[in-house]
Amino acid sequence: MNKRALSPILLAILAILSMVPAIPRGAALVVTPPSITMSPTLITQDVGGSFDLVVYVSDIMDLIAYDVEINYDTNALTATSAEFTGCHDLDGDLFPETCTVFSSFSPMSQINVISNVTDGTGSVRSVRALLGGLSKDVFIPEALIIIHFTVDNVADSLLTIADSSVLVTLVGMTPTPCYLGCYTETEGSFQAPPAVALHRWDASVAPSDRQQFLSSGDTKVTLVGTVKMHNLASRAGYAFVVFDILFPGGGGDSIASNIVFVQPGEIADVTAEYTFPGVTGRYELFATIWRGPSATLFVPDDTTSGLHFFVHF
Repeated sequence: MNKRALSPILLAILAILSMVPAIPRGAALVVTPPSITMSPTLITQDVGGSFDLVVYVSDIMDLIAYDVEINYDTNALTATSAEFTGCHDLDGDLFPETCTVFSSFSPMSQINVISNVTDGTGSVRSVRALLGGLSKDVFIPEALIIIHFTVDNVADSLLTIADSSVLVTLVGMTPTPCYLGCYTETEGSFQAPPAVALHRWDASVAPSDRQQFLSSGDTKVTLVGTVKMHNLASRAGYAFVVFDILFPGGGGDSIASNIVFVQPGEIADVTAEYTFPGVTGRYELFATIWRGPSATLFVPDDTTSGLHFFVHF
């Protein structure tokens, strides 16, 4: 059993709630324990980039209050703002995708105790409670906080849920705190993109493929890119190259290479086999490197141009 002391703020919330008769509820079966989670759990962006982090609650019955704090490393990130209530458009299409957990209740039926973004200490905290004997059943994930971050430096940051975070539920007629252990959590991580780049702007066509002849049955070229991880890089990472091909008469196509895992100081080749249309002339190539901390998460970097191959009859 968790015997940690209740914070003064939480004690005040419980005192307020205890003076309001709870609305009787029927018994309900909760199959899974409550959870506080984040999405996304792994993020990468270059310096100057931005991203949104959504903190969710799910699988909890009779939620009446919460005190949730998120911590991050200010050497890597700045929390520019946060959303603590209402519904929000996260992808810019003018339709809200995410609504906070108490957004269906009138502002008059809830109390906002704390809604703070404190970048000096690297924390974002939300403390809210329902009034009037109201409670909320949460089955699928619903947002507690939406945090907007910008990337300040080439550094990593854990995105953690403070151990003091608590969900308050009604057990019978009594407001009851639920700390970590009562709920499960899934935290996140920001990782700066690895220090890997195109090696000497090296991306082209395999030497044997630079002159292709339709009359000889040639239909494919092998596109080659060379990437290098900086010698002083702090960790390994992943990379691939996207080749953009412009056709002789206009139009174009794109193809991605294989993904390679690159250690600090290592040089590696990536390739893509491209089937070109049966059009003679000069095909222009552009190559863009993509880098990431995992094999499924990448951001683009430099693009090189001035590359080409010929197709003859």
